[in-house]
Amino acid sequence: LSGKEATAFADMKAKFETFQANYDKYFAAAEGFNAKVEDKNAKLAVVQAAHVQLAEVKAATGAKFTKDYEVYHKFETGAANGNCGLTACEMESVCGYDIEAD
Repeated sequence: LSGKEATAFADMKAKFETFQANYDKYFAAAEGFNAKVEDKNAKLAVVQAAHVQLAEVKAATGAKFTKDYEVYHKFETGAANGNCGLTACEMESVCGYDIEAD
């Protein structure tokens, strides 16, 4: 190689090495980002599954509570003719709710 060619080649080689170092940093950052996205998606799937389970329990519990509250309300208003029909626990739950609502 002539002097000009050797200088140009050395300059090109230095610029390529700079490019390669920056590319390697970018690639590592992209891999790190992708790993975090995958981790986020896995955590989101767990949260969504838990939310579905919560909704099922809430629906079942809500229906039971609504039924108990209706029984309690009939008892409280006298419509049940003095027959409550709730356990102490059920009574405490709906009575506490009724007190909070007032």
